[in-house]
Amino acid sequence: IRLMRDRVAGFWTAIFAACLALCAVPAVAEDATIRGFVELDRPLEYGEYFWDEKDVPAGEVIIVADLDADQMYVYRGGYEIGRSTFIQGSLAKSTPVGVYPILEKDADHYSSIYDNAPMPHMLRLTWDGIAIHGSAVISDEFATRGCIGLPRPFAAILFQHVHKGTKVIVTRRWKPDVYW
Repeated sequence: IRLMRDRVAGFWTAIFAACLALCAVPAVAEDATIRGFVELDRPLEYGEYFWDEKDVPAGEVIIVADLDADQMYVYRGGYEIGRSTFIQGSLAKSTPVGVYPILEKDADHYSSIYDNAPMPHMLRLTWDGIAIHGSAVISDEFATRGCIGLPRPFAAILFQHVHKGTKVIVTRRWKPDVYW
């Protein structure tokens, strides 16, 4: 892993704004500048993730879930600190695009809609059943009922670093020129 930091902030701000505009989601924050990303030596496979916050300054955490890439990117203070593969909703119940605040956190949650299914480290995005939670992330053949299912260890780490109100951007084609 080679960390690429301190890129030209104006360039990343323009890319960030363009991605939000293309996805028809509202801007997250005026200061949501992407300042650095992690360059991996290969794409992540299903179930893989990384988390490295060493030498990353304190700051606001923003989560981006790219539905086309099945990848989640976690930024703190504009610097990428985590990335993970995920599974998402099926054609029958797709994962909605948008910008969501985390509404609720529950480390030991069970679904009240889907047969008491375990949803460890649940981060609720909508009151009608869309959340981020730990799941078996084995291949793109697995799906949720609209949620974002993360590898359980990554879900546990993420859970510790976010709070109610943390912004989550669910989009398509996030930074295709930077990430695979």
